[in-house]
Amino acid sequence: MVELAKTIFMAIGIFTVGLMIYVVACEIIDKFSKWRKNGCKIKCLCKPHVYEIEWHWVNDGETLLVCKKCGKKKKLFIDFDSFRK
Repeated sequence: MVELAKTIFMAIGIFTVGLMIYVVACEIIDKFSKWRKNGCKIKCLCKPHVYEIEWHWVNDGETLLVCKKCGKKKKLFIDFDSFRK
């Protein structure tokens, strides 16, 4: 009887650990996908997409562009003084 109870509790423990590993892996994959979509520095701007300027800091020229089509965000440093020359 004790061996049967031990086996049942071991099975419950293994199932619980496996479930927790699965949940953590799903969360990591989801966060990585969101990071790749919105905050990744690796990818470039979308070629056929139209961007709008969400905000621009005049002091340092930092600008946030948002793609109207897919919602990707990209920070750029634009020197508007170069356009005036």
